[in-house]
Amino acid sequence: MLLVDDSWRDDGGFFRFVVVEESLIGVVRFNGRGSMGGTRAFLGMLETAAARLEPGQQTRSVVDMTRLTGTPLSAQLVLGKWLLKNRGTVKQLAVFGARPWERRIAKGICKLGRLKAVGFFKYEDEATDFLGLPRGAVETLAYYEHSGA
Repeated sequence: MLLVDDSWRDDGGFFRFVVVEESLIGVVRFNGRGSMGGTRAFLGMLETAAARLEPGQQTRSVVDMTRLTGTPLSAQLVLGKWLLKNRGTVKQLAVFGARPWERRIAKGICKLGRLKAVGFFKYEDEATDFLGLPRGAVETLAYYEHSGA
């Protein structure tokens, strides 16, 4: 069963965000051009997910940015601020596929905020290893994305 299953699309990009209720594992795959409209939509989804958690529950999530063609700096700052404010809902977060400059900025934000449970990786296998998930787990979660299983 899915705790969250939501998506967003505009002319430049799209993404889908799911959180599996049983494991509290989330996945988001961004596609196309990043925008503040997409960032605001994603923040709304994050708020929905956080509100559905029981007290003390934390998620482990993976973010796939391999198909994202650009991220506004303001979007990174807004998402970093949300993560700092809501760090209690995040057990681990693995981001992979970001461009080098995006990774540097995000790592800097996390270092300043002392967010040690966040990892940035070039490849998907590194991200799933960080989360302690089996290789191919992101594809399994993608099955949830497309089938509604």
